[in-house]
Amino acid sequence: GKIQPIRSKRQPKLPTVLGRSEVESFFRFIDGTHALMAKLLFGSGIRLMECVRHSFATAMLENGITIRMLQELMGHADVKTTELYTHVLDKDISQLTSPLDGIDLQ
Repeated sequence: GKIQPIRSKRQPKLPTVLGRSEVESFFRFIDGTHALMAKLLFGSGIRLMECVRHSFATAMLENGITIRMLQELMGHADVKTTELYTHVLDKDISQLTSPLDGIDLQ
């Protein structure tokens, strides 16, 4: 017979949303670098996992992974979505080498 998909019976977890007083209490509890990072993330509206995901993608590109490989790793259907990560790369084009540079023509 034909195998039919079965949905999990586990209920999806709703994201934890803190109230105003809980956020204020949290910020009173932390200090230093941790407070700075938390306030920057909170103020920008970026969720922590978005920040981690973006950092991962940027690091992979800086380490030489191809855009197509990164697209696969990130699970993007369209490469244009993956290309958004390339805007933060700080590559010096003068340091790039051509595959033809290694050919001895003599």
